[in-house]
Amino acid sequence: MSGKFIVFEGPDGSGKTLHSTLFAERLRKEGHDVLHTVEPTKGPIGKQIREFIAGDGGVSHEVMQLLFSADRGWHLEKEVQPALQAGKTVVSDRYYYSTFMYGEAAGLSSDWLRLLNAYYPRPDYIVLALPSMEVCSNRIGGRASQEVFEKRAFQERTYRLYEHMAREPGVIVIDTGGNKDEVAQEIWERVMERVGAPV
Repeated sequence: MSGKFIVFEGPDGSGKTLHSTLFAERLRKEGHDVLHTVEPTKGPIGKQIREFIAGDGGVSHEVMQLLFSADRGWHLEKEVQPALQAGKTVVSDRYYYSTFMYGEAAGLSSDWLRLLNAYYPRPDYIVLALPSMEVCSNRIGGRASQEVFEKRAFQERTYRLYEHMAREPGVIVIDTGGNKDEVAQEIWERVMERVGAPV
């Protein structure tokens, strides 16, 4: 399991942040050296992105995606690749798939978005957290404030794109709408099965 890059993806409200955290914690308990990371990062570009997202955006969708791509490059160079080279397992909450989903939902060209991320390495495993649309909406509705990417119409478009992603080969799709512990166990078993490691 060492030196593997595992990405958790999913629409807002899917539970991917919770379950990427639980998965990373369990890996550590099992004796693995783990880097649990997130995009946007906490680096200089990521901080700027978070400020835009927390407000009304402030810039065009094109500029936002350019920033996401630049932040991803920083993420890979400064955090992900050094960790992988050191033999660590990297668990990332979001990666370039988010660019494809959110960018296309905003009306940007899928070809342009893929070109923007063409030179970034593919992860070893992809876990897609995908409960029902209703579950995602209820979770987002319970938050104190809504970010620019959490508006209802945009959220629905993004969800449909993630549904399409769920049909891609190699993606581990998990309904994260159920009991937290049961879902965490299912994720563990599905990933370990793919890795070929004992559960």
